This record gives sequence, structure tokens and C-alpha cells, in this order.
Amino acid sequence: MALEVRLTRAGTPRPLTGAADLAAYRIVQEALTNARKHGGGAAVDLGVRYGELAAD
Repeated sequence: MALEVRLTRAGTPRPLTGAADLAAYRIVQEALTNARKHGGGAAVDLGVRYGELAAD
């Protein structure tokens, strides 16, 4: 079952620490899994915003 994901990014991408990178990956992975299971086929809008000290 395909899932349409629309990705938007803002700011300048910066590398995350190993732990933060893995945590961000797992959060997005779980969110997309839940969207596929419970979203009824709706598209997903995924936004990443890079700030000076953090990624949201």
C-alpha cells in the first residue's frame, strides 16, 4: 500500500548528533507507520524546519 508523502523543508540543513539523528528517524518512521495504518489513505504532509540550535 503506497503512501503519498509531501515533504517541505525550511532553513539550512545541519547534521544532527548520532542520538538526535536516530531519534528523529524513529519519530518520523513511527508517524508514517501510524498514518499508513490509521489514515485511511490520506496523504501526509511532513515538514522539517532547521533552526540555529535545533531541527523541528
